[in-house]
Amino acid sequence: MKLFAAVAMLVACTFVTPVVAQTQCGDREKMERRLAEKFGESRRGSGFDGTYVVALWASTDSGSWTILLLRPNGIACIGASGMNWRDDDWKNIIPGDPA
Repeated sequence: MKLFAAVAMLVACTFVTPVVAQTQCGDREKMERRLAEKFGESRRGSGFDGTYVVALWASTDSGSWTILLLRPNGIACIGASGMNWRDDDWKNIIPGDPA
């Protein structure tokens, strides 16, 4: 599971940082509370891309996921979000499997 979270963070850092100016930003605590209460998401992992702490939130129940870009000043920005989240067991994925 930790390997998957690390890979997800690496991929997110590659594609998300340029999108910050176009995303919704707000108080980190309020945004995290909303992800937990409205979407049932919990923090699955985080990493530092040199500018932001990139936090991955997801819900296996609802299938929603969100990547938050956390600034040192307490502001968080949504970098990306989507549906159909699943907790993959990477040890059981066949090489070349597009899933």
